[in-house]
Amino acid sequence: MNIKKKQNISEVFISPVFKKKGRNALGIYGFIKLRNSSNIKSIVLGGVDNSNFNKLKNLKCYGFAAINFFDKKKGPS
Repeated sequence: MNIKKKQNISEVFISPVFKKKGRNALGIYGFIKLRNSSNIKSIVLGGVDNSNFNKLKNLKCYGFAAINFFDKKKGPS
C-alpha cells in the first residue's frame, strides 16, 4: 500500500480476500488491516460468492469484482 500511495494511486484491487477452492486468502482481518493502513480506496477481488457477499458491507470496501458471482448460470439466486 505504501508503494501505491507513493505512485499516487487512488484505487487498488486486493486479492484474494475470500478463500476459494483450497487456495489461501488474505481474509477479512487481513483486508481490514491493509485498508486501514492507507486512504487508498480498496476493491475486493477473489472468492466473492453468495455465502460471503453480505460480509462486503461490513468491510467498507470501495467495491468488489467477481467473475463467478455474476455468471448467469452460477450467480446470486
